[in-house]
Amino acid sequence: MFGGLKEHIMYRKTKTNQEVKILVFEGDARQFELYTLLKRNGHETVYAKEGSALPINPGYWIVYMPLLSKTIIEAVELCAHGGFIVCGKASQGDLALASSKGITVIELLDNERFTLVNASLTAEVAIGLAIVETKAALSDSIISIVGGGRIAKLLVIKLSGLSTGEIRLVARNPAERAEAELHGAKSYPFPAKNAFKGAHVMFNTVPVKVIDHDDLEVLSKGALVVELASYPGFDSLDAGLLGLKYLEALGLPGKYAQASAAKAIMDCSLNLALEGRTIENGFEK
Repeated sequence: MFGGLKEHIMYRKTKTNQEVKILVFEGDARQFELYTLLKRNGHETVYAKEGSALPINPGYWIVYMPLLSKTIIEAVELCAHGGFIVCGKASQGDLALASSKGITVIELLDNERFTLVNASLTAEVAIGLAIVETKAALSDSIISIVGGGRIAKLLVIKLSGLSTGEIRLVARNPAERAEAELHGAKSYPFPAKNAFKGAHVMFNTVPVKVIDHDDLEVLSKGALVVELASYPGFDSLDAGLLGLKYLEALGLPGKYAQASAAKAIMDCSLNLALEGRTIENGFEK
């Protein structure tokens, strides 16, 4: 993904922060926090607000795009030859365009470290919202979690550390269920009506409709149902008709943990880009 970066890291020479110009495009609150963090660390950084005139002089060594940007074409036009564009995900066409100009694209959503930190922040904020939106303490609550991916696993781990009354995980994969049990959770395969019976909170992390009316109906009266997946795993209208409290909770790190999310973006990209500078220039200025 980083175009041969690894084999050249051993030749890296120390660079001063002032040698690297950085451009941060406006997006959600993470982007401004990122800009502030980079400035605080001594980097020459410009913040490009949406709708405002773009910087006149191109040649930025690192250009940070919002994670949800559909295209990186603007960034390609402003990035220096041999520089780096940091984004969430780029199309094959945009990657080819960047490559033709000698620009490396760091796709954070393909970065294992970033996705793990992002999942951890999502799980932590989701639990915080559940505490605020419910009347019972976690120690008196039954919490059902649907899915076995990163966010679901981290929900189990964090809730276990908070002495939650009962944690239930619903997942297809036996290994994921076994891992949840190691952290004190009960686990169930699909379909799993018993996993929802009497639960006070339900977190869904599966981006496919896997929870039906019968599952929702057996939740505790007035239970909180939290949608964390990019595509709904259950019918929110159905939940409302059943008297459940529905909470759509997408993009939580960018809304409630902006400073930590910005640090994760920087930590997963800045050193790679600075090391890349040495590869292109081959000497210190």
